[in-house]
Amino acid sequence: MLYNRLTVYHNLHNLIWVCTNEDPNWYPGDDVVDILGVDSYPSDMTDPLQSDWQTLKSQFDGKKLITLSEFGGVPDVERMHLFGVWFSYFSPWPGYVESAPIATLDRIYNSPQVITLDELNARPSVIVSNTLAGDGSFQLAGTGPHGASYHVIASDNLSASASNWVAVTNGTLTGGVFTTSDPLAPNHPQRFYKVTVP
Repeated sequence: MLYNRLTVYHNLHNLIWVCTNEDPNWYPGDDVVDILGVDSYPSDMTDPLQSDWQTLKSQFDGKKLITLSEFGGVPDVERMHLFGVWFSYFSPWPGYVESAPIATLDRIYNSPQVITLDELNARPSVIVSNTLAGDGSFQLAGTGPHGASYHVIASDNLSASASNWVAVTNGTLTGGVFTTSDPLAPNHPQRFYKVTVP
C-alpha cells in the first residue's frame, strides 16, 4: 500500500527503501529493498550490537547497506568499530538522546569516525551575510563544510579574473561557519567578495 501510494499515486521514483526487520522470513526481496536496518533499544548504550550486525552481514554482505535505523540513544560508534561493527549510519530515536550526557554526545558526534551533516555538505563555502560597520569596514559571515579550508577574496571589479582579486582572509571552517572583516573596504567606492577553495 505504501509503495503504491508513493510511487504510483504521487509518482515518486527517487525513494530509498529501508527494511528494518531482522527476521529473514519477513524480508520482501532484494528487488524492493535498498538498505537493511536494525532497531535497537539496549539497556547498555555502549552495547556494540555485534550479534545484530553479524546476522545481517552474514546474510547480505556486499549486497545491501546495513544501518542502525532506530536506536534508543546514541550508539558508541568507536566501540562498535573495535568489535568490527560498521553500520552505514545511525538514527537516534527522539526522546532518548536528551538523556545522554553532553560529554558523550560531544565525543560521539565529534569523532573522526562519524560524519555529521555539516561535514557531508558537499557545497562549497559561501558568504551568507555582510554588514557595514561604523568604521566603514565590511563584516562578512559564511558557511561551508566543517573542516574545509577557504579563502575570502575581494575586488573592485566583479568581472576581473580571480588571480587579480586580493586576499581578505584564509582559514579553516570549524563548526561549518566563518566570520571575517575587510578593513580596506572604506578605501574603495565598491567592493565585491568571493569565497574560493585553496
